[in-house]
Amino acid sequence: NTTCLNVEHVGSQPFNGRLIDATIINGVKASINRNITNAEVLKANSSFFLSINGFKSINRLFKTKRGLRLKQSNFFMGGIEDLENGATPFLKKVNKVKSFYVGENHPESAYLISKVTKNRSKVIKILNKKIEKALKKPNENISIINWYEKYPETWFIHRSPEFAPIVFNYYLRNRPVHLYVENLHHSDNFYGLIPLENGFTYAYLAILNSTAVCIEILSHARNQGANLAKIQLFEYREVLIPDISILDIKTKNKFERLGRKLIKQENRTLNVIREIDNLVFETWKDERLNPINLEKEYIRIDNKAKKR
Repeated sequence: NTTCLNVEHVGSQPFNGRLIDATIINGVKASINRNITNAEVLKANSSFFLSINGFKSINRLFKTKRGLRLKQSNFFMGGIEDLENGATPFLKKVNKVKSFYVGENHPESAYLISKVTKNRSKVIKILNKKIEKALKKPNENISIINWYEKYPETWFIHRSPEFAPIVFNYYLRNRPVHLYVENLHHSDNFYGLIPLENGFTYAYLAILNSTAVCIEILSHARNQGANLAKIQLFEYREVLIPDISILDIKTKNKFERLGRKLIKQENRTLNVIREIDNLVFETWKDERLNPINLEKEYIRIDNKAKKR
């Protein structure tokens, strides 16, 4: 345990031909009987909202898991036209999404063989044709050919992807954004969130896209250079957010309506976000949540996270 902790994130450094993402942690040892966890120490040094009653970590409110990693993305990925050939609706690239909603019109798919595959024999036939083409261009298909040669009976099989109604892309070039996903699976470019409380998914979507939560995410993120930041899953799980499970049903329904309003937007303008921020301030009544203060803090922490 420590009484003081300082965390310094060091950008990617060249080392013997490799890039190393390092973190330097300096601490002062506490007395042996002090009752505090390492996670609490880290949060105390990074959270803007630690002392606000009614905030909980994402890990206490959601089941979180990284999405499906494809054995070779460009081999298995397809477009919306591939759905009729047995491909599975699949979200991989966040730049393909312009709003807060991902639905049946999303332009990506993937040829997956797993428990969710509906037309297994048809998909296998297509993948066998694709591997024949890949073998003719070995330099462009090293990964999938390696799988094919080492595991000839199972090279095309992936674990069953989990469905999550909310996903988050952990590479942060712009404002952090949580997406509502309907009838799509997602890649390992995203963390999937399943609320532990049933019935208020849209309300949680609203909260997760609030400026307060954006600030929390950026305060835990690591600079990657070139105005890019990244947050690891273990760091993301420690992000503090307003806990709507403690609210009365009237207030929950207000957040729920704003979440539904959010996914109806055709783009990611901040009009509804401002309404969400106002409701957060009205509900938790802490001056740090005043939208005026949040705007200033967001600019500061965004610049710090990306070291502009």
